[in-house]
Amino acid sequence: MSLSLTKVQVVDAGRRWRGRAEFLVVAKIGSCRVGRWRSFSDFKRLAQKLWDVDDRLSRIAGGVSLFVNAQRSWACVRRRQHCFRNLDVDYLTIKAFLLERFLHDALYEAPTAEVFNEFLDIRPAPAAQVSFASSSPSLPRSAVSGSLSR
Repeated sequence: MSLSLTKVQVVDAGRRWRGRAEFLVVAKIGSCRVGRWRSFSDFKRLAQKLWDVDDRLSRIAGGVSLFVNAQRSWACVRRRQHCFRNLDVDYLTIKAFLLERFLHDALYEAPTAEVFNEFLDIRPAPAAQVSFASSSPSLPRSAVSGSLSR
């Protein structure tokens, strides 16, 4: 799996609160690409889930954190965050870069991709039920045994 932030858009710009920014997160899994628009609050929820996973796993591993780089990247995002809503293009470009770096670090350090699948609403397809007996043409038993005896 690979993750990237490819676009930023401002939605609901005509409303009272001047709109909000959304980031297009593209996941590439094998040859399949999935893109979802996510707001900053979605990234905050993802970070919180990762820290919850880290707390559980660090208790098992004797206090060692798995998400050291992801936590540093998230701290950079929070440090650069303005205390008010800023929809300036330059600010959103830097924010998208920092969020992408956070995603890369978190994906690299995560033991599984389940949290990212949930973040992007990706549900694995159920295993295909394949019946080989019904898909092949039926041959009479005498024809099969006759061809093997030659």
